[in-house]
Amino acid sequence: MPFLDSDVRSANFTTLGLTPFEDPDGLLSLSNSQKPHFYKFARPSEIGSRHSKHVCMYQNISPYTIKQTLVTDCSFIASLCISAAYERRFRKRLVTAIIYPQTSQGKPVYNECGKYIVKLWLNGVARRVVIDDRLPVDRNYNLLCSHTKSSTHLELWVSLLEKAFLKLTGAMSYAFPGSNSGIDLYCLTGWIPERLFFAGSAGVPGEHETKPEKIWQRLHSAFSYGDCLTTASVSPDISESAADAVGLVTQHAYGVLDVREVRSGRFLFMKNPWASKAWKGRFSPHDISWNERIAKELHYDYEKARQCTDDGLYWICWDDFKRYFTSVHLNWNPHLFKYKYTVHDLWPKGKGPDNDKYCVDENPQFVLMPGKESMRKKSSFYILLSRHVDLLEQQGAEIDDFLTCFVYDSSKSVTKKITYPHENVILRGVYSGNPHFLVRIDACEDYPVMNLVIRQYKKWRDITFSLQVYSTESFSFGPMTVGQGNFPVQRIKGAFDPSGGPSGRSSAFHSNPQYRIVVKGDARGGERNVEFTVKANPKLCVSFSLLQGGGRKDYISTTDEVFCSGDYRAGVACASGRLRVDTAYTLVASTWNAGETGSFVLECAGKDVEIRALRMEGEGANYQYRAEGTFASVGCANYGRYTENASIEFTAAKTGELFGRLATKGKGADTPINFTLFRLSEGGQYLPPHASSIARDCGVVASTNEGVYKASSGGVTIGATKVKAGCKYCLVVSTFEPISNLGYTLKLYSSVELSGGNNRLARIK
Repeated sequence: MPFLDSDVRSANFTTLGLTPFEDPDGLLSLSNSQKPHFYKFARPSEIGSRHSKHVCMYQNISPYTIKQTLVTDCSFIASLCISAAYERRFRKRLVTAIIYPQTSQGKPVYNECGKYIVKLWLNGVARRVVIDDRLPVDRNYNLLCSHTKSSTHLELWVSLLEKAFLKLTGAMSYAFPGSNSGIDLYCLTGWIPERLFFAGSAGVPGEHETKPEKIWQRLHSAFSYGDCLTTASVSPDISESAADAVGLVTQHAYGVLDVREVRSGRFLFMKNPWASKAWKGRFSPHDISWNERIAKELHYDYEKARQCTDDGLYWICWDDFKRYFTSVHLNWNPHLFKYKYTVHDLWPKGKGPDNDKYCVDENPQFVLMPGKESMRKKSSFYILLSRHVDLLEQQGAEIDDFLTCFVYDSSKSVTKKITYPHENVILRGVYSGNPHFLVRIDACEDYPVMNLVIRQYKKWRDITFSLQVYSTESFSFGPMTVGQGNFPVQRIKGAFDPSGGPSGRSSAFHSNPQYRIVVKGDARGGERNVEFTVKANPKLCVSFSLLQGGGRKDYISTTDEVFCSGDYRAGVACASGRLRVDTAYTLVASTWNAGETGSFVLECAGKDVEIRALRMEGEGANYQYRAEGTFASVGCANYGRYTENASIEFTAAKTGELFGRLATKGKGADTPINFTLFRLSEGGQYLPPHASSIARDCGVVASTNEGVYKASSGGVTIGATKVKAGCKYCLVVSTFEPISNLGYTLKLYSSVELSGGNNRLARIK
């Protein structure tokens, strides 16, 4: 249950009658190590009576008295040691502040009724954990759980905190599957976890590693000011025999109790939570490296330490620490930050692609805008992503959830939404199976608007998570709002059937799917922000352009292009801009290779945007005709032999409309071309014998590009043109300059049947 102060204030810590409180959730199950020694679950009063010890919550909060026994929770006990050291050093309540009942001064006390509430943190929220005080013992009433070492007092704080922790995170069992001390410190204190990995032997840090010098600087500074709690883990790459030879345990967590830089070097004071098996290398108690000067600098009595039993406490020099420890866990005090924002969210499996390698626009996204003072001071932001763990994971099941957080510059985006995963990246997170992932970034004026994108490697199930942002200066933060308010999203299904390919690279560009776009406005007119996205199978590399006009386009003209999505990308294309209201535009989507097929979705984020798919060329035509082959052209009318050009004559059966396209191919395909529709005179002529130009008084009905000759990879077209019933027409195909053996294809789409055609015009529909 979430922890609320009001719940604790109103909690009843007493019981009716003489029966002590029993946790309704039952007892924790035992670990395999405990079972051979187990006798019973006993109350503190029984245990204290058998050993003649005074029962109390605590006599003295100290990391030196804590002892881990038969429970495999070294990471938690190491965390407890460090928390106790902090409370002892700074005299600020940390572990004692989370146990209830308490006195009016806030001190936790032993409750003879056996009921306690412990405040812990899990899945981004403080939790209220209710426990009783029944603890596992052997036949001699020795505790089989972690405890403190005292000859006169039975202190309960360690045993009760461990029990509450295992109830919350260990699936009601002392058989703890293992964790790391960064996670456990967060659970115990709510302090912000960060993990630093040492760079490899070459000293060059990888994408998830940090240079040792930088780690030291952060360790030393943080410890000096008391800003964080520090633990460390022994490298798993060291063999057990090699580790044992120097008194270490592989993949074992240790508490860092002190960090010193003195004239003799750099040192760390460590504690093994077992309260035994201390370091045997350089600067261990019996090592010859000690001398009076170093001992004085570190305030350490090595002669006395040599007389004591092994308590797991030791000094280690920085060079040996780097050699044997693979990572350092820093848990930062959240009270360092005046401003904090927390959001909890669900990422359904069905939202977005399983792999976000190509597109992230459906990933959870959050907009972060530093305040002016934050940018001026370049204040730091600590961004904590916490994946919520479930019961299966607590029981030790392997969960293949690898999450991370990327930070993008979205200051130039209209909607602030991020679509392309590899562009405008400020900070790349590392995919991690750890429940917590911390991103640190400093504010700067170059990035007034940042977008935090949660990313996942091979999504396979629903994910719930918490995102917490901390800073010393004010900031604005919230979920991405595309799809709401000023940016409603339309989704239109389309298809490349097939694709016509890119403009200038394919003669079939005109056959690409095209859409008429109009932003509806009011009397004030103006412009509005609109963003378009085309999503397809990643096997298709897609792009789109937005052009002026509103009708179908044969090619992209730089003078007509309003904006485009840029390079062809696998599976997704996105672009945005400001469009004039009540003005028609054309959006053309295409793939890199002509002839490819596949479905896509066109998404539009914008207010009052009308989108209509433009009919494909010839779509809806009752009749389709085709002529192809080669022809010889004697040139335009300027050469005086225009009537000798190739021509096709036909008669319209009824009054209707005609549309035509002429495309050339092969050698000479880039020559300027034209075809013109003439209405024949009664004598069967379409041009006076001595005419030097094409003019309307010569019987011209329609001409491509208004009679101008043009070279186009997609060909030239006659738009929808009216033809009358019973009239004879002639299509004349020509080039600007004379040419021989030029390949061509002529397509005619008509609402009425055409007859004739000089045996060249073949009906295909």
